[in-house]
Amino acid sequence: MKKILLITLAALTFACGVKAKTTLFDSNYKSYYRIPAILNQGGKLWAFTDDRTNANGDIGTGKIKIIAKTSTDNGSTWSSSTTIANYKSSATSGFDYAHGDAAVVCDRGNSNNMLMMCASGNIGYPSSTASAPIRVGKYISTDGGSKWTGTDVTDKIYGIWSSSTTNSIEKLFFSSGRICQSAIINTGSYYRLYAALCSNVGSLVVYSDDFGETWNALGGVNALPVPKGDEAKIEELPNGNILISSRTRNGSGRYFNIYTYTDKEQAVGSWGTVTTASIGSTDDTNGEILLVPAMAKDSNKPMYIALQSVPTGSTRANVSIYWKPINSISDIDSPNDFASGWTQYKVSSTTSAYSTMTLDNSGNVAFIYEEKYLSYGACYDIKFQSLSLETITTDEYTYTTALDEASHRTAFLDGSTIQDPWVGKVVTLTAKLVDSSNNNTKYFYLHSADMDLKDGAELSLKVEETKPTTLDYSYYWVISQDPGTQTYYLSSYKGDGYIGKGYGRDYSVTDETAEGAYKERIPVCTDDYQKEFDITGFVKKETQSADAAVEVDGYAIKFSNDGNLRYVAVSENGAINWFDHTTKGDYPDKNLGILWTTDFDIKVVGETKTVDNYGSWENPTHFGFPVKMTRSDNDKADITKEGYYYYATLKLPFAVDLTSAVDANGTKYDLTVLKCDEPKNTVGEEVILSDITSTLKDKTLPRETPVILRMGNQKSAASNDTQITLYLQPALAQNIITTTGLKGSLGKKKFTDAEYDPTKNANFFILGKKTDGRVKFYYMSNQVLAANKAYYVYNGTTSAKSLVFRFDDDNISTGISLPETIETSGDAVIYDLSGRRVEGTAKKGVYIRNGKKYIVK
Repeated sequence: MKKILLITLAALTFACGVKAKTTLFDSNYKSYYRIPAILNQGGKLWAFTDDRTNANGDIGTGKIKIIAKTSTDNGSTWSSSTTIANYKSSATSGFDYAHGDAAVVCDRGNSNNMLMMCASGNIGYPSSTASAPIRVGKYISTDGGSKWTGTDVTDKIYGIWSSSTTNSIEKLFFSSGRICQSAIINTGSYYRLYAALCSNVGSLVVYSDDFGETWNALGGVNALPVPKGDEAKIEELPNGNILISSRTRNGSGRYFNIYTYTDKEQAVGSWGTVTTASIGSTDDTNGEILLVPAMAKDSNKPMYIALQSVPTGSTRANVSIYWKPINSISDIDSPNDFASGWTQYKVSSTTSAYSTMTLDNSGNVAFIYEEKYLSYGACYDIKFQSLSLETITTDEYTYTTALDEASHRTAFLDGSTIQDPWVGKVVTLTAKLVDSSNNNTKYFYLHSADMDLKDGAELSLKVEETKPTTLDYSYYWVISQDPGTQTYYLSSYKGDGYIGKGYGRDYSVTDETAEGAYKERIPVCTDDYQKEFDITGFVKKETQSADAAVEVDGYAIKFSNDGNLRYVAVSENGAINWFDHTTKGDYPDKNLGILWTTDFDIKVVGETKTVDNYGSWENPTHFGFPVKMTRSDNDKADITKEGYYYYATLKLPFAVDLTSAVDANGTKYDLTVLKCDEPKNTVGEEVILSDITSTLKDKTLPRETPVILRMGNQKSAASNDTQITLYLQPALAQNIITTTGLKGSLGKKKFTDAEYDPTKNANFFILGKKTDGRVKFYYMSNQVLAANKAYYVYNGTTSAKSLVFRFDDDNISTGISLPETIETSGDAVIYDLSGRRVEGTAKKGVYIRNGKKYIVK
């Protein structure tokens, strides 16, 4: 079978690693727990278990009830126990005698709807007969789990096979753990459910299109998916076909089979031939099969990772999660694809048995399992761990949301290369607005021209459909993504920040003075990326809520924060607001008289080699982010020693391709990236500059990485040609933020009086060229730092006279002269840094006397 290797980029860990192991249910001589199950109810985790009064057996040996705990913080903390399905103390037989082996699902369309199937009654599986079978229970909650209603559905489930000519069913039960719900097939009000049954003829599979009200045999009543199978689990493959993973009966390993659809809506298809994977212990148990959307850490192409949990060894011990990559559809078109290629990650190092798992809202694997068998009773503690995909795969793969997008799923299925159409691109953002009658369209172009870096500053909007008279980078935005993730963010191409979080008016609260009238939900530009929220995708044509049923035709920016979807909305007067919406409600809001839109026209900006050719709004163009490179003057520097190197410092909110450096004529230049040692605090110590260019994958400079750029050896023909402007193009991020020993700013940075106090704090040095014609790091003589520059912080005492850099390949030193310290008395005239004479006693600060800088303490 053909295997496709996806070659991609370096990655950044998406989620945290391993949380501490939590004992959810502690078996002891009074309490006995077995058979865990877990589900994710829209971000709320539910952990189920059997609570047994008899320590030695399953259904048929004593009273059993099903209990649960919940967690709203991905498993960090858990609630107290609640009873889901209780037994009747007075019952001596029948359905209400006991309930166990929970199989659970939460409806993806309405999280208030929850379903649990279970084994019930006083007759155990080994003793079950056609006339006296182990019973089947169905429990439903329509209020999010507060109340559960149970029904005996034994006759309905056994009756599925009443017309079978080959399968005579005498005993069965739903395999515990996760019931699978399709993400693809919906023939009515619900997405299709799949569940695996353990029966006397092997593993069976049933499906339901009405959320468990009725069930049918997948493949027909005569189908036998796994003839020698036992308890089994179901997973939907990306193309909608169904994978079954079954515990072996009197054997070792794991059975796999695939149901291939020919008609998904009518559930028509056929089962393949069972294959065996040599994973797990000879004393096998129920486990879980789960497909996780992933991205290779040495690539940037979405794919899947199959996870299978099972004990290992010769006994029930060492519960592990086996994993294997699914690179393309050719990796899942046959059951034999699951026979090999598994890698083990050990979760437990002691006695352990049944396990199951699901994904939490952070993309981590919420894993629940039995551990520490009680020698005096057939029970275990029920344990929980949150595991990142990086941890399970030894940092080879990370979770991604990319395959949630239909276009990416389609590309995966047809084998084409999955490429993100946005990342690394420069765009203009046009917000489309209509009135309450869906007429009179207006356009607001988002820009950062008047951006205020103070907290709470609103992002500017401008109503303009004609191009600016000059090149204006404030109208451009860069769509970026950290490597190995599908987390989008928008940064200003002007280099002064991101769309971030600030204060804004919430017009859904009509009273402006009421609590909640102002919220931190307006996108603003900030001078530092705090990752307050992420742009996780761009969606087109989504339906509004029921009371405002309108379809938005165009692109909307969808944000995610703590699992809640939010959409940027723009009012008629141009203010941006940000609300919690699972759909795009409040558009338009006629009652409040405020019109909102989530409809953005995102136009990719073209590149031109002519600086003045800005283009138009229909076909906007850009030249590249400008970086001014400077070298020492020909007639004032010792060129024979220093060489003709040009230098600049840089810090940007987006990644750039260093190989794209060109001048105004389109001539390409080669750039070297330098970092320096951490600041030295002793007079006379050197700070070494080192070349890190080779460490940057594909010469891509990460976002927010302050560096020194060097270009050389370039001797100019004219003495005044010691500056050159190069233009850099944004790029797909291939490296994480790097520590360089330098600090930097996005946009123009103004230090506060408290920060800029050389008598108490560190001294700041910036790259520049002054009267001596030499490029050096000079003491920063005012509180304002130019936009997108890196600077050096010297933490030495004010008595230090200089600090030396090794500034080029020939180890030629450039000195940084620190100011000396003087008393305020003396006969020489004192000037401030602006050249004004200081009369009387100077206040604390930096001054000039006899042509030298001094600090007044």
